[in-house]
Amino acid sequence: MSIALLATLSLFVCGDVRVELDASGGFELSDDDGAMAWAQALRELRLGEDGVEDEILPSIAVGAAEATLMDAPDARAIAKLGRKQLAGHLKVEVLESQLVVIHGMESKEERLERERAGIESAENVLASQLACRPIYGTAFFLLAHRHPIAGSAHVHELAFFDKELWSTYIDYMSRAREFADFFGGPSKFGMKIHWQTLPHEQREPWVLRRATMRVAATPQLR
Repeated sequence: MSIALLATLSLFVCGDVRVELDASGGFELSDDDGAMAWAQALRELRLGEDGVEDEILPSIAVGAAEATLMDAPDARAIAKLGRKQLAGHLKVEVLESQLVVIHGMESKEERLERERAGIESAENVLASQLACRPIYGTAFFLLAHRHPIAGSAHVHELAFFDKELWSTYIDYMSRAREFADFFGGPSKFGMKIHWQTLPHEQREPWVLRRATMRVAATPQLR
């Protein structure tokens, strides 16, 4: 797509997933604004009751060129991840965009495979690019509800991508890295992404406004 065409784009559609471009770039957010206030009280993440069809769990191994799209985990699998988190074997980071990145896992087999491939660092380059922050070990990508569950201000529900939304997110980040001025591109970036697999009241259109995404919360998985 040419730069001129991108500058005039107001809406493109990937199936039912909308991504919008605000040609003016929208309003600017300062570093001390309330962009992360929605997660200020977030202490716990648990599996949501209402999902969407074709839920997936993108998994990215160190050195991988693309994600492996796994079936979304059930409550037992989430609990297992929670135990690994308590043991200090992985991190759970909720980013300002509502993206959840679970990372830090690397089995002995994965480590040996990485070393055989000549990859010395455990940094997950692809996952780091998609999360706009350093990610290490195998990484999983999920989403967090914006509002807490009823009766518990500290608990939010997890949600998942479907294949369409994951493809749209990959495209979104590719466009940002190609065109956004904060990545060295020629343009001010104003493209919005809509988390279409979330319930409507849990979404908010989001725009990447800097090269690094901030961590909004580091909750416990339950």
